[in-house]
Amino acid sequence: MDGALCIRCSDKQRVLECAAVAASWIESEAIYLDAETTGLEHDDEIIEICLISQAGDVLMNSLVRPTKAIPDDAISIHGITNEAVAGAPSWAALYGEFYRLIENKVVVIYNEDFDVRLLAQTASRYRLDAPKIQSVCAMKLYARWYGEERSMGKYQWQRLSDA
Repeated sequence: MDGALCIRCSDKQRVLECAAVAASWIESEAIYLDAETTGLEHDDEIIEICLISQAGDVLMNSLVRPTKAIPDDAISIHGITNEAVAGAPSWAALYGEFYRLIENKVVVIYNEDFDVRLLAQTASRYRLDAPKIQSVCAMKLYARWYGEERSMGKYQWQRLSDA
């Protein structure tokens, strides 16, 4: 076959399995979550939260006033300044609406482990229960679909901007 690309059967199966998982998220009318934070550590917290429905409707899009200052290194990544969040609602003020929106929904998150941890950390700062979230990780699924294998059955994560 002159010039034709032939995908290996194992690659085709992997890609089809990933597509089926993504289709199940769509069928479940999943909610998509994105968040920005004060940093990466165990004392950092959410400073922006966005939830989008399967239909593309913005359900929540809010800055969040943190209990600590946003460090310059975090500002250089996401551009959210301390001045920008000064008049924003606290996580405690947004928590009830956030919880109502995600309740009984599959929540798709790019880097699920990190965002779920930061949601719990932020809730803890306000003495709130960590939200019970039925989350799935788009980053891990995309890594598997992309297929750059690191080791047996483990795939290299790809940047969200590339996905």
